[in-house]
Amino acid sequence: MSRADSPRPDCSFCGGGGLPILPVRYAVARSDDVGLTAPELPADLADDAVSQIALSGGQHYTLRLLREGFLYVFNAAKGSWQGYNVTDEGFLSRYIEITNDELLALDPDAPGPLDADINAPVEDDEFPCRGNPEHVYPGRCITVPSAKDATELYIAFSDDRWTKRVWKAHAANTDGRRDAMRKLSLTQWKGGAADYTRPLSELGELVAEANFPWVRRQSSDTGSRDASQSPEVSALSHSLAPANGIRDDVEGFIAWSQRQAQQSDEQSEMTPALFVLDDPAGVTSDLAALLAERENEFNEQEAIKRPFVTAGVVNALRDGFRERARMQRANEIVEDHLHDKYYNGYGHPGFEHDFKENFERRQREEPAFRQEVDAFRRETLRGISEDELEEAADDAWDKYGDKLRPGEPDHWMESTYRPQLSAYDKANMQPLASAYVSWLTGNPLLIYLNSRFDDANIESGINFVSVISFVLLGTQSYAPAFKQYVEWLSASEIDNSNLLLRGMCLNQQALVEQVMAASDADFGAAPNNPAALPWGPLIAAYLGLTEDYPDEVASPARMLGHVLGPMQSTVANAQNPAPLLLTLGMISGRSIQITQGSVTFEEALSRTREPLKRIQPDWGESERHQFQQKVRVETRSLIPANGQPAITFDVRQIDFGPLDDLLDDPALSAHLSRRAQLEFSAGIVGVALAWASLDSQLKGMNSILEAGLRAQGRLMGMSLMLAGSAAELVGKALEHGRKVFVASDHLLAGSSRFFLRWGARFGLAGGFILGAMDLWEGGERLADGEWTQKLHPPTFRLIHYRCQYCYIFY
Repeated sequence: MSRADSPRPDCSFCGGGGLPILPVRYAVARSDDVGLTAPELPADLADDAVSQIALSGGQHYTLRLLREGFLYVFNAAKGSWQGYNVTDEGFLSRYIEITNDELLALDPDAPGPLDADINAPVEDDEFPCRGNPEHVYPGRCITVPSAKDATELYIAFSDDRWTKRVWKAHAANTDGRRDAMRKLSLTQWKGGAADYTRPLSELGELVAEANFPWVRRQSSDTGSRDASQSPEVSALSHSLAPANGIRDDVEGFIAWSQRQAQQSDEQSEMTPALFVLDDPAGVTSDLAALLAERENEFNEQEAIKRPFVTAGVVNALRDGFRERARMQRANEIVEDHLHDKYYNGYGHPGFEHDFKENFERRQREEPAFRQEVDAFRRETLRGISEDELEEAADDAWDKYGDKLRPGEPDHWMESTYRPQLSAYDKANMQPLASAYVSWLTGNPLLIYLNSRFDDANIESGINFVSVISFVLLGTQSYAPAFKQYVEWLSASEIDNSNLLLRGMCLNQQALVEQVMAASDADFGAAPNNPAALPWGPLIAAYLGLTEDYPDEVASPARMLGHVLGPMQSTVANAQNPAPLLLTLGMISGRSIQITQGSVTFEEALSRTREPLKRIQPDWGESERHQFQQKVRVETRSLIPANGQPAITFDVRQIDFGPLDDLLDDPALSAHLSRRAQLEFSAGIVGVALAWASLDSQLKGMNSILEAGLRAQGRLMGMSLMLAGSAAELVGKALEHGRKVFVASDHLLAGSSRFFLRWGARFGLAGGFILGAMDLWEGGERLADGEWTQKLHPPTFRLIHYRCQYCYIFY
């Protein structure tokens, strides 16, 4: 660190002389009506990915200062490397300088003399030299001494601090890792032009932050949005990376860079440069965040927001009154029949009171009589006509519905809201979602992840999972992304392109191989008792790898929060995605078993109790009983008549296996004390599995209802209600966990702390409900893209509100 009046050489931020080079990165900016704009990227600075993945008129590519992370530079002529920590304000702090020969001599698996330098703590304080502008400018640049003798610089941004293995791979160019860095030809730059390079004097016309003022920020330890992010909508307000404005520094920055170049020892008279780096993770995250912002803007339009909320409340109340009336009428009919058969006093109140007390006593004390009464209840339910229940529902709502305009709010939804939503979706959301998926699945992001991260280092694996969460955000509620996540999660192999299953294994090749070795097991086959599968060794391997990072055993579960909807769709399907199920059990510390078979209606109903306890932990016995009674009323046609055999249907139940089997597993004996650290993950996974089981039972019942009753979608509505409840429960758990993990992040590198602070965008409600509708209405419609607009996230809230109100028990 240097004082405001001290020379620079001893400061890790601003020391060193030579030709200044300002590294910048690709990013996404808004093009519409915003208070602070960002310049559009010139075509000659775009790489292949930026050129091929077009953005619609409402947004464009731009250049930005580096975001928090790390920067690596190789000077080919000198054969030397430098590593920098990039602070959250975009300043560069050099933490290592090392030769290529030293890196080639490294043994990544053995301690060595360079370990302290490679793993040196990075400075996590604010930029210490802000009081002196002459120090601020070099703090953003790399400088090249003896630039006239330099040939090529290889420069790369990384979210992860390079490990010894990654350093050596770049030094040796193993698997083309150094080739994946961006090359700056200083030989060409001496002639006046080089790829991805412009004179630093064009800073004000090219870099977005040059349009933004610097604003003092709150401490980065807080979970609130940075003060630099103004409430005013700007070209960068969607981005998770703060806008470190330099508007007032541009002229001074350019003047300093020119003086610095002229004062270089070699008098090379080379022009200070601005050099563009690729950042596929940052671009993908920008698009994910912009999707959420565009959706929110549509919902917040004054002409939409109030009537939409009103429509949601009115429809929810209407459905709630109607459903309550149906249940009340069904219960009244059953009680009337019980009264007439068992305790009718024929006008004598005293007799009737005594008869009813005797009736209730016999039910408590005589099992045979209780079975007789239950059979009579079911027989009575079976005989209730749909017209009778609908008449009760109409009567209940008419006294309130008469106060509304005829046909409202449905007419407004169909004539105003849906057309506007469709137009907005076509113009804004569909192009953005398409661009997002293209970046997510494209080679640039895959090359970035493969070259910057270490698949044999657990801290690197933890940061890998954080980056995957950073690029996912809340996109699970958009159909194109949802489809991609299901494809990854249902895969039978964990290949390099499968970012989600790699993340579930913490990007550790040893875990991937262990999961794949066990993945031949058929979870649905009867002989495969969960105890016979290699759960103990798998869980032990996971706990062993994360031993020094106890809080980070939950990293994959936090990532799952971004894809819980696709996950539930995957595990609820008929196929058994062995790698996914094995990883779910591994991170939960539990075995997972699937049972399939034919059950009667009553058997299926009894199986709803345990999953309901998991999804609705606040429900007591009374609420669970009322839920089951609601199912009975809506499926009463399935109740067999006296003497007829019970109807059966196929169900698929997925759940954790017996815990006792694992506690006795010798492979886990050394890790039993740490198994409790997996309870957070087990809670998240358990909710998703519970919903999948409940959905299978409701869907099985629905499949054998007559067409008219199926068309009413009442069982589907109950499944959607449970999906919404599951999303809410998981969201609370993840938010609580995020606060805990942020408070205990001292072992992680700076970039991972950044991801934790911003890791609360999950899109849970939309993802869960889209998963439910995918299962109920058919994957073909999702695959064909029919749901891109129909199931656009604004509609999820309405669906969720209506489902919640429909099945509230009064």
